[in-house]
Amino acid sequence: MPTLRSLRLHAGGHVAEVMPYLLILSSLAFFLSPLMWAEKKAEHYKVVCPVCSADLTRLTRLVLATRCCNECKTQIVEGRRTRDPEVFERFSRLENRQFLIWLFWLWPCLGLFVLGWHWHFPRALQYSTHMLFVHGFIGIGMSGWAWFRTMDKGFIPQLVASALVFGLGVAAFWYVEFSA
Repeated sequence: MPTLRSLRLHAGGHVAEVMPYLLILSSLAFFLSPLMWAEKKAEHYKVVCPVCSADLTRLTRLVLATRCCNECKTQIVEGRRTRDPEVFERFSRLENRQFLIWLFWLWPCLGLFVLGWHWHFPRALQYSTHMLFVHGFIGIGMSGWAWFRTMDKGFIPQLVASALVFGLGVAAFWYVEFSA
């Protein structure tokens, strides 16, 4: 990366050694700060069970379909019960996961493509070496957020694959930056 080579020449080796850490930490802050802000804003619109005060924010579709709180099983919405909670959960997972599975596999696959491109043509990404790990990082963010919000174990394979691609990308980034 020309920035690190320039830092080695003008600022010294110690600054150049710290700079990749600062770049990665700043990218973490850049991607995580909007997520933390959104989570804080979501607290204002929390949906709470009137009987047991359980947080139903993540379960609003389930509550609307079953008319009952998932925690205390008390009917909290007027009308007759329409579906069993297990049937609704199974239907929701099938409905939502088809699109998300393909979307969340996109980032690890794209990251592997970029790593393969770098492996075959090492000089192609010499001016944008951050591209070696950013796809894995975005994949971790997306699939990790989906898993965190839904606690659906179906998102874990994409999360693990993105973490592996991120690790390979960071290793390739380090090799490119510090092998010169």
